[in-house]
Amino acid sequence: MRASAAYVLLACAAAQLVGATPPVHVHDPVGSVQGLIGRLLGANYISSFELDVIAADPDTGNDVFELDAAEGKVVLRGNSGASALLRGVGCAMSV
Repeated sequence: MRASAAYVLLACAAAQLVGATPPVHVHDPVGSVQGLIGRLLGANYISSFELDVIAADPDTGNDVFELDAAEGKVVLRGNSGASALLRGVGCAMSV
């Protein structure tokens, strides 16, 4: 953990010296959940899930997820990978 934090600080300092912007890490919630499905169930099960990102609850901003089935696949929709989509995976596994 300390090494990665030191790397980020070093990269930011180097970027300031040369006038460049530091690299930006893009969060991919669908890819993250697909990776987890592959690690937990096996890579051959990733294609059994259809994952979509949707908006949070417009009134409260709370996380939301939807669980459905279509064309032989488990369909999960959620506003974030870490909480909503993973919650949907947990619910799908308990059915």
